[in-house]
Amino acid sequence: MLPQKKILHLLDAAVVDRFMSKVRDHPHTNCRLWTGATRGGEYGIVCIKKTLLYAHRVAFVIYLGRDVQEGFVVDHRDDICYRKDCVAKNHLQEVEQKRNVELYHSANNPFSLCKAGHARERGKVCKICNALRQREWQAARRKEVSQSYEYREETKKSYDPFKDPVNWELIG
Repeated sequence: MLPQKKILHLLDAAVVDRFMSKVRDHPHTNCRLWTGATRGGEYGIVCIKKTLLYAHRVAFVIYLGRDVQEGFVVDHRDDICYRKDCVAKNHLQEVEQKRNVELYHSANNPFSLCKAGHARERGKVCKICNALRQREWQAARRKEVSQSYEYREETKKSYDPFKDPVNWELIG
């Protein structure tokens, strides 16, 4: 996470024009998407006067004309969109960090559930789905190894170089 920094003093008309040139309207939603650099393929980032900042925070400051209050963060509104690359004015809100974490872990946040609908405890990986995938992989690997072993045993038993001239030629 990038540190919380004051942004307003970094903005001038040229910076705002350059920033807005990297914003595009989504064709099917009311989202305004950041098309510039991203951090981890998710949140947009922008470098303004040698300072690395999140694009949605910069957009929020541009729209409101003031810095984010101390102790607050810019959050993507959970009732409108969850796109981390969205910088639309009405899709962003200023909330306390504690509330931001509560919103992220709330039941109505699709990011708090995995594709199978399991509640995630922490991070991006669902522990239940991950355990199921590991079990499936291990079972497939065991089957693969056992089939390979059975094939070798079968080959050893049936192999006689004196009775099978093709194999004898290959060995000799």
